[in-house]
Amino acid sequence: MSNNKGQVIMRIAAVLKAIERAGHAGARLRDLAEETKIARPSVHRLLQELTLVGYVQPIASHRYQLGPELYALGLAAPSPTLDLLAVEKPLKELAKLTGDTIYLGIQQHRAVRYLLRVDGDYPVRAQLVEAGQTVPLGNTLSGIALLANYPESEIPLFVVQGFPPFAENSPYSLPAQRVKALEEQCRQLRTKGYCYSRDLVWPGVAGLASVVPARVGKPYLAVSISAISDRLPLDRAQQLAPHLLRTVKQIGELVDVDESSETS
Repeated sequence: MSNNKGQVIMRIAAVLKAIERAGHAGARLRDLAEETKIARPSVHRLLQELTLVGYVQPIASHRYQLGPELYALGLAAPSPTLDLLAVEKPLKELAKLTGDTIYLGIQQHRAVRYLLRVDGDYPVRAQLVEAGQTVPLGNTLSGIALLANYPESEIPLFVVQGFPPFAENSPYSLPAQRVKALEEQCRQLRTKGYCYSRDLVWPGVAGLASVVPARVGKPYLAVSISAISDRLPLDRAQQLAPHLLRTVKQIGELVDVDESSETS
C-alpha cells in the first residue's frame, strides 16, 4: 500500500515537472504522457485532481499550466538564503578581488529580487539596482542568467519595448535584436557556465553573471559582476569568470548546508 502511495507521489511530481518544463505555452495531455511514460488515462486523472486543488490550470488549446496555488505554496516554504551573513562573505571576497559591484538575486516567478549588493573599491560603479528591488527577468545581469531556465521560444515575452532607452544606432534598439542577444546570453550560460554582456542591460554598463548550482530542480539564485563598459571588456571578463564560478559554487555549498539542516 505504501509503495503504491509512493508511486502516486512520484507520478504527480513527474507531471508537475513536465508542465513546468513546457513553460508559458502549456503542455498537452499526450505530450505529458509521452514525456513521463505514464499512461494517458492516468495522466488525465492526475490532471483533473491537480486542477481541483489549484496546482494545475487548463488553458486554451487543451493545454495545462501550473496553477496559482503552487505559487502560494512556494511562498510559504523556508527561504533558501536565510543566512545572508554567511552568503555575503564570498560575495565580499569577489568584490574585493574585482573592485566592482557584486549582486545576488533570487528568482521570483518571472522576475529577480536582489537580496544583496556588495561594492568593490573602484570609484566609478555601475549600480543599476538596490538590494530589495525586484526587476523583470531580461532587464538585469542576474535576471538574464536565470532566463536560461526558460525555453528559448519564451524569451520574446521578457523584452519590454523601449526599455532600456537605447539610442537608434544601438545594436539592441529593436526588440528583435534584443531577443537575439538574450538568446545568445542563455546559450553562453548553458555552454560556459556564465554569460557576458556589454551595453545590453543598460547603455554604458557591462557585466557577467552565473547561476548558483541547485541540488534539486532548476537554479533560482544568480550572482553578477557589474561595471562600466570601459572597465569590463571581454578579455577582463574572461579573466574574472573563474572567480565568479568559484563564488557561485561556494554559495551553492552554503545553501545545501542550510537545506540539509532544515530537513534533518
